[in-house]
Amino acid sequence: MLILARILTPGDFGVVAIATSILYLLDIFSETGAQKYITQKQRVTWDDIFTAWTFQLILKTTMTLFLCVLAFVFASVLGEPTAIALASLSVVLMLDALKSPKVLLCKRCLIYSPIVRMDIIAKLFSTIIAISLALYLESYLAIIIAALSFTLMQLCLSYLMLPMIPVPTLKCLNSQVFFTKYSYAQGVVGYLRSELDILLSGFYFSNTYVGGYSKTKEIATMPGRDFIGPVMEPLLGFFRSERDRQKESQLLMILSTMLFLSTPVGLIFFLYHEEITVLLLGKQWQPYSSMLAIFSIFVVQFSIYSVIEEYFIANHKIKNLVSFECIFVFFLIGLLFVGQQSNDIEIFAMSRAIFTLISIVGLLFLLQHTFKIHLKNLLRESGVTAISAYIAYLLMIEVDMSFFVECVLLFITYALLMACFTCLIKHFFRTKMTTYKFVMALYVFLGSKKTNFTTGKNI
Repeated sequence: MLILARILTPGDFGVVAIATSILYLLDIFSETGAQKYITQKQRVTWDDIFTAWTFQLILKTTMTLFLCVLAFVFASVLGEPTAIALASLSVVLMLDALKSPKVLLCKRCLIYSPIVRMDIIAKLFSTIIAISLALYLESYLAIIIAALSFTLMQLCLSYLMLPMIPVPTLKCLNSQVFFTKYSYAQGVVGYLRSELDILLSGFYFSNTYVGGYSKTKEIATMPGRDFIGPVMEPLLGFFRSERDRQKESQLLMILSTMLFLSTPVGLIFFLYHEEITVLLLGKQWQPYSSMLAIFSIFVVQFSIYSVIEEYFIANHKIKNLVSFECIFVFFLIGLLFVGQQSNDIEIFAMSRAIFTLISIVGLLFLLQHTFKIHLKNLLRESGVTAISAYIAYLLMIEVDMSFFVECVLLFITYALLMACFTCLIKHFFRTKMTTYKFVMALYVFLGSKKTNFTTGKNI
């Protein structure tokens, strides 16, 4: 996508962003929560896995057909380019549901090596296609074809690396439907929380502005999506296998670590938003670089929100999470409505960033209220992280060197400040900062996992 941004225009990305937002919204209604259902169960049989696979395939195929009809009927309202993009991208839903059932089992058992290999090969394949078509077509169609080729390659590789003949069945449907009703609700409000701003921006601003808005937001979420996200996926199984007292300590350790790692990245996005935009996307995107500074809060938000969300699901408190998000979605709608009144895309983006900050605080309060977890240590470490980042910021704004040198100096300054504050806290409060312990804890946990794919017995 970063290479395509140098070839295609913001308007092309605006078309795809609107179509993708509609696609994700309607995809929620075909989402069974199959992976979360399989992962959170204490004991799983092959009937559970095949039922989850079959149920998901039925709903995704139905939604694909519905979206194709919807795009055709409302082509005059959506516009021809958006309608074509929506109908084409809808096929991705069905192709994704067809992947080998063993993918569900791999994720449950924290065996990610074949999944990572599949993703890398599929991304390389689709990137080559996307760049070639973008140079030839110079159209948004290159993005659509790349998305289809990526999913199709993943589908083929899933059966090559994890061979299995699916056995369609709905034998264990009742228990999954009970779980799915909350997964539906969480999916709807989760989508509205993360994507509603892009959908609404399509009504208030031109495709060019929507393209700039969505692309800078995508860059801001890239560290969480491509680096923090893959680390978060095993956490549902991790929290499921631990005892209550261990869960609490591990949760706080993970949150502290993610906050420690994500803060300097967010600070770099804030300080060097223009340089990063030009470096990754090209000079044609420079007018939208200020929105990257506004969206830098997403780097920290993703790292915290994802961990807490998995913790709620693993402890069967998804209903509490859904109720919280429903309330905050209405708050988001109000903020976005106020933001669009100015007819300024940056004010609109700022409204979204304010909501993100408030939702982080709200979710921490919900965590404390639901599980009676003491957040004193986390708040102390958050304060230390914030002070270190602020001092590093004050020091770096006086430095005038190359972009890469300043980034390295910022990381070093931030790390040294954190080390100094950690020593001071240990000396005066007789307590230790816990962020470094997470890596060892996760390593020990992953090293102890063993899996048997060859039997149909309970896993």
